[in-house]
Amino acid sequence: MRRAAWLAGGALLLACAGGPAPRDHFYRLETSAPTPLAAPIFRGTVEVDRFRADALTGGIRIVLRQADGASELEPYDYHQWADPPTTQLQTCLVDYLRQAQAAPLVVIPELRARADFAVLGRIARLEHQTGGGAPRAVVELELTVSRESDRTLLLQRVYREERPAAGPGVAEAVAAADEALSAIFAQFLTDAGAQIPR
Repeated sequence: MRRAAWLAGGALLLACAGGPAPRDHFYRLETSAPTPLAAPIFRGTVEVDRFRADALTGGIRIVLRQADGASELEPYDYHQWADPPTTQLQTCLVDYLRQAQAAPLVVIPELRARADFAVLGRIARLEHQTGGGAPRAVVELELTVSRESDRTLLLQRVYREERPAAGPGVAEAVAAADEALSAIFAQFLTDAGAQIPR
């Protein structure tokens, strides 16, 4: 009995000595508000679908890559997205297009509205890179625009932006990803303005 009590007490002491468990941290992607356009780019309703991604990039755990050429991706244990990036980027792009007044109406598929144009996105990279120089965020997206009436592909392009992080932490990397995402959406608007028939 004494031995069992001693072992139980020792286990309790070791558990207390370990300190509190690490807490989870949650992050949300946000873009800077664009300047409203002088005239809409799209003549009709635009539907933005949920982005696609591989299982790791599309999950809620933030992804770390030591260097750009490294083959291993390491998800953080306690640093997570508030929502999967596939949903967050859809929301960000919808808000961006609405704030830019790029179309009379910007919707998501769940609204079941009759759309004139469809915007599809794929997340190729959404990473915190720490090796090979200063820590940075890398965002790479493929964005396409098609006309719904005849399924004509009007725009298809891969956008990649890197932004240095202000520090080594994940919060700084997320802020850098926000800047990269804003730059991508701004370039997407420019390209759409040049490619979409008006």
